[in-house]
Amino acid sequence: MQIGLAEAANLTGKDPTTITQAVDSGKLLASQDAAGSRVFNITELERVYGPLVPGEQAAHSGVVVETGAISMNAILERIEELHEKDISFLRERIRLLERQLENLRDDRDKWQAQAGQITPLITDQSYSAEKQRREQHQAAEAAATKAPLAGASARQSPSIINKFKTVLKQPFFKKK
Repeated sequence: MQIGLAEAANLTGKDPTTITQAVDSGKLLASQDAAGSRVFNITELERVYGPLVPGEQAAHSGVVVETGAISMNAILERIEELHEKDISFLRERIRLLERQLENLRDDRDKWQAQAGQITPLITDQSYSAEKQRREQHQAAEAAATKAPLAGASARQSPSIINKFKTVLKQPFFKKK
């Protein structure tokens, strides 16, 4: 990128005569443009004089450094524009995440409320199921206790009746 003597003096912070003397002594390389004016390469100026005046200071002094068709000011404006877009995007992302977090908290609160209503139902149902199981167990125990007695009496009954019938068939008094 090539710039004129005045721009080179502004960017380096040197007097134009100092720059001209550096070219004449061979310390700084320069070339000529189509009009025959001296032009300086920015990288050559940085090699000799170190870092040039930042773009903000150059903008305040009215210097516009051309990089092809794009000026330094345009580049800085574009960078600032992109920076603002990034900040805007990140702020929107934060708002989205905060909404998601709030939705999750609402869902959690609803689930906890439902769990508070379901827990007594589960407890009541488990109590009812336990009570029913105990009643069935007691009924089964009672039936089991009565069953052997009923079975025994049923088994004994016919045999007693048969014995009684046998006794009745025999003469009550024996003849002598």
